[in-house]
Amino acid sequence: MADAASVGSQWAASVTTGRYYLNLSPTRLRESGYNSFMEKDSRVPSRILPATQYAQHRDWSVTQFPLAQFLALQAAWDFSQSLLREISSALAAADLSPEIVTVGIAGSLARMEATAESDCDLVVVLRGEVSPESEVGARAFAGVWKALALLQLEAPEKAGIYAAPVSISQLLDSQTLGKVSEEQRVFGSRILFLQELQPVWGDEAFRELTRGIVERYASQYVAVDQSKQWSYLLNDLVRYFKSLCQTYMFGELANDTRWRLRNLKARHSRLLIYVGLLFLLGESSRTTERKQDWLAERLTWTPAERLAALYAEYGDDQFGTLAECLNRFVAAMSTPGFRESLSETLDPDSPLARESNPAFAKMKENADEFLSELLRFALARRDDWAERFFEYWLF
Repeated sequence: MADAASVGSQWAASVTTGRYYLNLSPTRLRESGYNSFMEKDSRVPSRILPATQYAQHRDWSVTQFPLAQFLALQAAWDFSQSLLREISSALAAADLSPEIVTVGIAGSLARMEATAESDCDLVVVLRGEVSPESEVGARAFAGVWKALALLQLEAPEKAGIYAAPVSISQLLDSQTLGKVSEEQRVFGSRILFLQELQPVWGDEAFRELTRGIVERYASQYVAVDQSKQWSYLLNDLVRYFKSLCQTYMFGELANDTRWRLRNLKARHSRLLIYVGLLFLLGESSRTTERKQDWLAERLTWTPAERLAALYAEYGDDQFGTLAECLNRFVAAMSTPGFRESLSETLDPDSPLARESNPAFAKMKENADEFLSELLRFALARRDDWAERFFEYWLF
């Protein structure tokens, strides 16, 4: 990205430090002078209030776990925030098509984990009566990218869900509930609104649309009986994540380097956005009133903030383990040469040649630690979250 230089020496210093942390276990981190945030203040309030703004307009919001303790994550937050503001300003100054209702951003920028290597994943939403496949829809979509030309952002893949716009009517269509034949671009965009998207243009419309998607999933079930679970949403969330896992596992078998990179992303950032929403649904199972309000209010948190807030809610100081794992992952993604290091294959004749790469093996160990801690936290909620939630999730 052209904006990498604007981050300055603080970013460079943070990446260097993050690279050092990449080689340390959580135990060694503390032995080397790293201070556990919970050692500073173990007092956890009984209720963690959601953020009123999206992350590009504020600092990390879960003060029980200061982000500044994790240098690569803090640097990525600052970088993401700076670039998101530039994107929002460029779109605000542009004469965009009146057919556009809102523009959201996904990926590492939405998660506040972006580095100079990150691309720009935009979800452009059109008015309900405009077909995304029409010439009008195509011109509106092209106008968004034209407005961002000076930022020299990397455009999305031509075959991905970000390669064309989507309409409000598609996202809110209740007739597609429970149908597996829905277009991937529509299904994926809708789930991402709840998993990680932030608005970069048309903020109020973005909030209203997000609430509309929440209500769509609540219809005929949670909206009728607040003691019910988010079964429609939970089933779609699991389906989306498992489909993504299949794609990342088998979609790049002919390219070991790309397979390793996508596999590491699946084990870190894609798992993060999955559990960020999944655990909110688990926590939502504790309430039998205002379920839609409760969920919608917490979607302004980034995926990592959602986890941090839940850990704080239960007085669980092991969020530090998750943050350390994410810190090492983001540090690796921002380290010059890391992606190129994934091209080396030590044992090309092995049936598992794709995994015989030192850099991949180290980050896979990091991912295993990340997953192990998420599993521990989820199992610890067995007496907190509704049994019906676990039944829907697992079966």
